[in-house]
Amino acid sequence: MPSVLAHALLALVSATLAVAREDGTPVAGARVVFSSRAGTVDGETTDAAGIARTTGTFDAVAADGEAPGFVRARVVLGTGTARVVLARALPTIGAV
Repeated sequence: MPSVLAHALLALVSATLAVAREDGTPVAGARVVFSSRAGTVDGETTDAAGIARTTGTFDAVAADGEAPGFVRARVVLGTGTARVVLARALPTIGAV
């Protein structure tokens, strides 16, 4: 079991994204794709608290969050935990 210090150090070197609904509740199981400046990606899934972290020291500069029933959202990452709010997708009611 990782120590508290290990979790704190991981938070310093990895990018973290919190994914929430418009009412502020977390979105568990959301797909998050972290992107680096070089164009490489790291795909992760949010935990029960709606949090996703990059693997190791992946140098992420942006992230996309998406989940079924929601519109995909992109955020530019800075220091600390970034937050993205997913809006509900409107249902399709016919065809043209």
